Amino acid sequence: MRNLDTLINGISLNAMGLYTVRRPDIPTPSKIYKRVKIMNRDGQLSKDTGLFDDIEFSIDFNFMVDPDLINESMRKFRKVFFKAQHLLISDDPYFFYRVKEVSIGALSRAGLYKGAFTVVFRCDGYKYHISGSRVMKDPKEYTYNPFDVCYPIYVLIGSGFHTLTVNGNSITVDVPGKIFIDTELELAYTDNNESAMTRVSGDYKPLSLLPGSNSIACSCSLAVYTNWRCI
Repeated sequence: MRNLDTLINGISLNAMGLYTVRRPDIPTPSKIYKRVKIMNRDGQLSKDTGLFDDIEFSIDFNFMVDPDLINESMRKFRKVFFKAQHLLISDDPYFFYRVKEVSIGALSRAGLYKGAFTVVFRCDGYKYHISGSRVMKDPKEYTYNPFDVCYPIYVLIGSGFHTLTVNGNSITVDVPGKIFIDTELELAYTDNNESAMTRVSGDYKPLSLLPGSNSIACSCSLAVYTNWRCI
């Protein structure tokens, strides 16, 4: 299937001479429920947590090289897969998966010049729109969320104490020139990747972007990595 490409961290595997045999069957993630047993009642009560489980799927690959280069090519491919953080399949070019685990199967010598193997990916249940990975400075770009609830990274630029308010939820930040507020990981760090947790007062999770219109105000310059996502 030479027209279908798999990209790992933006790297085209086709360009490396590694080809996707067929489009993988990618499952829909399962919702996570909290089940409670109540005395004198049949069955259990199920409460929707609003969370989704990880997904797992496999992709079959093959490649053709001179017989004495098959093992060398395999070593090159392994390096790419074991560094995988993002996976994108070319027939869905605007969405990628966040990779959590990778398992590489045995190399099969399908012929004198041909090698084949299977890679199993364990990924976040959501898929992420590529536009959400770029910085947005115009409020028109980031205040309306066309997807599911997402947890952005806010970049505050300024000096001294400032307030960031999202949908009525506020945090106070001592901004040292530039500071990153990661609402998913609940971390704050500087341009040099140094921890800035002590500079933030308030809760991170309420700063999520809800589906539809959002109200965002900041007393200093603001940029946003939205991390748009959907199921």
